[in-house]
Amino acid sequence: MKPVNIFLISIVLLFSASCSQHDQATAPSSSTVRVDNILLLDALLAGSRVIAAGERGQIIYSDDKGGTWKRARVPVQATLTALFFIDDTHGWAAGHDSVILRTIDGGENWEQTHSAPQQEAPLLDIWFSDRTKGFAVGAYGQFYATMDGGRTWKKKSAITSIRSREARGARSILPVKPARCTARSTAAHRGSALRLPIGGHFLAF
Repeated sequence: MKPVNIFLISIVLLFSASCSQHDQATAPSSSTVRVDNILLLDALLAGSRVIAAGERGQIIYSDDKGGTWKRARVPVQATLTALFFIDDTHGWAAGHDSVILRTIDGGENWEQTHSAPQQEAPLLDIWFSDRTKGFAVGAYGQFYATMDGGRTWKKKSAITSIRSREARGARSILPVKPARCTARSTAAHRGSALRLPIGGHFLAF
């Protein structure tokens, strides 16, 4: 359920720029927010709702195709880099400090279910196969998995022993952005790699 993020973010910024003169004359109410001064790093559609996330833990949403925006209730101020929704109501966000958030009301209210600021490694993407099973990946080999809808997360080893894997000819699978996959053979440690533009959320080593 994750469309082209750059396109959605561009629509958000273009619309906010066209409305700037009107906003100067009419101040937004407490339930709305201007988006022309917010750095947004990811955006998606959850049903007909547009949801975007970015710096300082900000998540905003619009139910009128970007006409007006409301700020979600978010318990963190860490920069958020990725969003994923499995349906109209169930979604997750990930970002700096290895923060992971979840929502069950379409993105209006979020709860923090994971954080590891001491590791100083941001999470860069998050993906779920259904409402219970999901993965989050990030810098420096960060790889987390959940089997309970994101309520709890366990750190996993992203890459096993190269020697034992070469004996099996096996591959490891990690979720990444849709419509892009990087495939590495078991000789990847010697520098061979193949980028494949396939649909799906997988990174194969």
